[in-house]
Amino acid sequence: MRLYALLAALGSCCACAPVIPLDGPDVARGPSNGPVADAAPREAAVVSDASGGDAVPDVYVVTAPPPACTLGDPQACYGGPELTAGVGTCHRGVRECLPTRVWSVCRGEVRPEPERCDGLDNDCDGVVDNGIDVQTDPRNCGGCGRACEAPYLYCARGVCQRDPPRPADAGPACLPTEQACGGTCVPLDDVTHCGDCTTVCYGAIPALRQHNTCTAGRCGIACDPGFGDCDGDPSNGCETNLQRSSANCGACGHACGPSQLCLVGECR
Repeated sequence: MRLYALLAALGSCCACAPVIPLDGPDVARGPSNGPVADAAPREAAVVSDASGGDAVPDVYVVTAPPPACTLGDPQACYGGPELTAGVGTCHRGVRECLPTRVWSVCRGEVRPEPERCDGLDNDCDGVVDNGIDVQTDPRNCGGCGRACEAPYLYCARGVCQRDPPRPADAGPACLPTEQACGGTCVPLDDVTHCGDCTTVCYGAIPALRQHNTCTAGRCGIACDPGFGDCDGDPSNGCETNLQRSSANCGACGHACGPSQLCLVGECR
């Protein structure tokens, strides 16, 4: 009896209801016409049996989605972290609306890149060349692009060196013209560390135009610039002014001619 009632209901409904075409643009095709590709949300017309059972789908109507963009309408775009746009080398690009009403790829944008030594903020964090130490980096020793070459393949204090850096507990890595004393690099010709870290040069008398020296690890005494010990008497120090002495002009024993004067260490 339920079957006869359902057929009777369908017959009365079909006699008065408008026929929905099955090949129109707003109808999703059924299994006999192939699968529906990229269909939008569908609304189903349903029929229930006379006993109030489950609804039976009949025809699915497709509602077309709105277009993603307007043709000819450009838009700024950026695929990197939003806070990096406009920082360092990073900046936004532009995308355009294609005839298919979808956006093109983003063109002209620059996203963050690994930092490199070039005077620019490549990773767009607001700091130029961060993480690069020109004092120890053999690829940028003393400055960007200054690579160390064999046999000086190591970089210490911005200078390429032959030997690798010393361990942290062995003191600082000093230059060939330096030595480590008390955790500090000092010049080899330092009169307070002459030849080793404990030798201090002394004996010079400043009032006699003298000063202490350290050469090849040995202490000595020398005359101040512009003065000389031309009489060989250590008791009077560097007694001669080499800038004005006509008999010792510029150096001991260099005499000017009879009509010449010694001016600033030169005979004129």
